[in-house]
Amino acid sequence: MREAILRSAALHFATRGYDNASLANIAAGANATTGAIYAHFRGKPELLVEVIRETLAFLSYESRDSVADGPASLEGYVRWLLHVDRRTTRQLISEVYTTADRVPKVFEMVKNYAEGETKAVAAMITRWAEEGLCDPPADPLLVAHQFFVEILGLCRIDSFGPELLDDKGWRELVLTRVRQLLGVNPHVHQ
Repeated sequence: MREAILRSAALHFATRGYDNASLANIAAGANATTGAIYAHFRGKPELLVEVIRETLAFLSYESRDSVADGPASLEGYVRWLLHVDRRTTRQLISEVYTTADRVPKVFEMVKNYAEGETKAVAAMITRWAEEGLCDPPADPLLVAHQFFVEILGLCRIDSFGPELLDDKGWRELVLTRVRQLLGVNPHVHQ
């Protein structure tokens, strides 16, 4: 039951936003009652924190899933994120960051996650540079920060340009940008 509630909450937070997602709708989406939600969580804020915790852990796993592939693994992460089936994931990421601006506990979670992930990606970029797989144009930590800034921007694509997700030329432009950011020679195939 707890997992069904978390799935429903994630969907409702992503599609309606935290403020407009009601416990009644979340419960209905999980085929549960609001009492069942309170049996697992103290309320909507705790439910949001748990959804965020699980989402961040999932994204962390996804971003490192194929690190051995070198810089292509970050391209793969971007491809994964831009897939049409990831709309809810993109919306949820966007909502998490929007909510972090208003809810201190969410802000702390997101800040800690972002710091950890940025350092991890910077370490990967450093290793790839040492192996001759890329030549980043700036300090790897700055490159990693920029990578995540651009990822967050991509999470808003459903609001500002959903038709671009079907545009092969646009998707290739985004991937070219990732390669440029990492300093990957476009003529070298990984």
